[in-house]
Amino acid sequence: TALLSEMECLFEQGNKAVKPSEFTFNTALDVLSKTGSTKDADRGEQLLERMQKLCEEGNNPDARPSTISYNACLKAWARCASRGVADAPDRAEALLQKMADRGIEPDRITYTTLIACLAMAAPNRPGAAERAEAILRSMTHIAAIEEKGNVRPDFWTYSAVIQAWARAPNSDAATRAKSLLLQMEALRMTESDPDINIAPNTITYNTVLSAIARSGQPDAVQQAWELLKKM
Repeated sequence: TALLSEMECLFEQGNKAVKPSEFTFNTALDVLSKTGSTKDADRGEQLLERMQKLCEEGNNPDARPSTISYNACLKAWARCASRGVADAPDRAEALLQKMADRGIEPDRITYTTLIACLAMAAPNRPGAAERAEAILRSMTHIAAIEEKGNVRPDFWTYSAVIQAWARAPNSDAATRAKSLLLQMEALRMTESDPDINIAPNTITYNTVLSAIARSGQPDAVQQAWELLKKM
């Protein structure tokens, strides 16, 4: 970000050769998204607002924030959630709303990152798993009704929702996780888009097995054994 600031300074002084573009800003946002630091997540959002301001004032239209820009900021809050930052999902949800207010369309990565953020917070956040699955259903609806293939859920989307249920304290968490796994298995047989991978893997099954093991259900052992056989 220091180099970006230096580029901006030189550009303002008249050096057109170092004019920061959206790609330049997005590169800085990507760096900030990887630290898991609340401070850096905040800095990312400030940088996003800086991009917006540059465009609105006409000083640098090439710096207009895109879906990629917002996805980087969402990723930063997902990393924060993995480190126990309690309000990370709220900050991520606010970013999604800001995208809508500014007419920037979310894509599969946008929604999946938000779901991953909710999954990390699920153990201590009532309703997180329900919200994650609601986003999944919304994605499916948008993809089908509005014919937007770039929001169609894939392996990573379903896996994040399954993880949310596996981490949730709900009494029906294992049942909900298992239901999503069955959906993945069914969709694997019908998915026609070669770019959409929906097939569950060993990690997916292990996540559901973990949810079953923690469920306390009387037939948990039998459920786990049946799932192992299916694998």
